[in-house]
Amino acid sequence: MPDITVEALTGPGRAALHAVLLCGKGSASIIDQAFCGRGLSPHGTIIDADGDVIDDAILIEWPGEAERFVLTLHGSPFIRDRVIERLMQLGAAAAPSTARLWPARGQKCCNKVREEALLALPTALSHQACAFLLEQASERGFSGWLARSVEQGVVRQELDELLRLSDVGIGMLVAARVVLAGEPNAGKSTLFNVLTGHQRVITSHQPGTTRDLIEEEMCLLGFPIQLVDGAGLRSAAGEVEREGVRRMEAAMEAADLVVYLVPPGAVEPVAGMKGTPRGRTLVIHSRRDEDPGGEIAGLGISSVTAEGLPQLQERILQEIYGDDRNLTGRVCPFLPGHR
Repeated sequence: MPDITVEALTGPGRAALHAVLLCGKGSASIIDQAFCGRGLSPHGTIIDADGDVIDDAILIEWPGEAERFVLTLHGSPFIRDRVIERLMQLGAAAAPSTARLWPARGQKCCNKVREEALLALPTALSHQACAFLLEQASERGFSGWLARSVEQGVVRQELDELLRLSDVGIGMLVAARVVLAGEPNAGKSTLFNVLTGHQRVITSHQPGTTRDLIEEEMCLLGFPIQLVDGAGLRSAAGEVEREGVRRMEAAMEAADLVVYLVPPGAVEPVAGMKGTPRGRTLVIHSRRDEDPGGEIAGLGISSVTAEGLPQLQERILQEIYGDDRNLTGRVCPFLPGHR
């Protein structure tokens, strides 16, 4: 496999992390042998010929037509060299030159942005977020745009576009807070378990089962989301349940989005009522498997049959970030300090 090359993207010596680039037709085959992933997560391990772990790593497939993979590792140069050696054992050759992703032009003024992107990689929850960071660290991303702006200046229209997209770029790394709300037994906890992928919350047909706030960070179509479940909204009799309702109402007030579930037979909340924040509430009809023929206005879902769940995920992101969320090939800030 002479067309496959490997090289270090980071400088010599110890650093916060190191990055290695593997590129060329057939690179995916080497990755399959050297990288052990963890489901859909970009996080995994690099293993040697005996199956022993060399290091934890993050794997990103660089966007574009050519096969290119970036592995980010811990900051030891010894570990970086062992990983390169392992990839060469599997058929890669040492690259004749470096900086294939980051040409020399503009490096001096953009090292800070590039370093910020690389340091943010371990916190990225999805392949999409990792690829987004690497693209923004490159010449065609935010780092390269800064280099060009120093040389050529900028126009107001460019700045307006960057500010408009910044919420989406920051949202690739910073989880938006989404609260599942509704009356007791609306199906909040069942939906929470389905969206997070495991039985995080005890569910029951007995109203009031969930009392305290339950939170978990999850990945929704590439975006991190802090999902929150809690007490059903009603006039509670006991002190414990009243406290649970109070905490739920406070969580709704602070949320980026409230997904309010309306089960069969329940009445939709009026905007601004029942603790729903105006402009930040998405009303969804839940438990549709129990009343499939009932007439509803808007989206209906069932956590049992999965009806409407893909549309719900899309709607959540649409409500928070709008329709224009594809950042591939576009310049975009990715940290709050970039604004």
